[in-house]
Amino acid sequence: RAGKRFMPITRNNDLVRNQTIIGLLFYAPSFAYAITDDDAGAVAAYLLAAGGSFFAASELTRRMEISDAQNAYATHFASRGTLMGVGLAHALGGDDNWLGAGGFLTGIGGTALGLAIGRNRSVDEAAATGFGADALVLMTGIGQVFGRDGFDEDESGSGDYPSRTEAGVVLGSALVGYQLGALYPRFVRYNVTEGDVRSLWVTGGIGMLAASAAVGGEDASNDAEAAALIGGFAAGVVAGN
Repeated sequence: RAGKRFMPITRNNDLVRNQTIIGLLFYAPSFAYAITDDDAGAVAAYLLAAGGSFFAASELTRRMEISDAQNAYATHFASRGTLMGVGLAHALGGDDNWLGAGGFLTGIGGTALGLAIGRNRSVDEAAATGFGADALVLMTGIGQVFGRDGFDEDESGSGDYPSRTEAGVVLGSALVGYQLGALYPRFVRYNVTEGDVRSLWVTGGIGMLAASAAVGGEDASNDAEAAALIGGFAAGVVAGN
């Protein structure tokens, strides 16, 4: 590409498709929870938000060209942003309406943030950034679930997963993971591609299975199993890299 201006491939149709799916799975449910506790009202709110996601994305793509990186960032930040908003509201002790409001606002905000950040980034950087957050949340969740011996009760014997503290820790791990993922392509000596990042999930999964098989058994403690899964995944990622 030396001496030539690189023109990013536009992903307008991809953004409309992704935002429509995210609207159905994330925006609409959180919006419905945010504004009403009535079943009929919730259905109406769901349909309103789901349809609005499509029309809003369509209108946006008529006004601007969306690059591959912008689509990737917006899609990841929208879906994870919704979950992070729900987690934040839960950590702060909010009820169902506040959980829905937190998820809806951070989901929409994640889309806007992704479109802004993606202007000066590549799709490969987007993949690495998202991988960092997802991977660290996965490892944090494994440690929490095994630490409380299942999803239903914590060490005190009460409370569903996640507790307010656990939700806050997961949220923090996602924020840290985003930073680590964004730094990854800048600190290696080769050009990190989207395909490279996807392969890390495969090698991480293989490492997790291998470590679990080596440590697993009836006599294995929860801490040992958690350490094996987390360590195996991390080792697999390093080996894959």
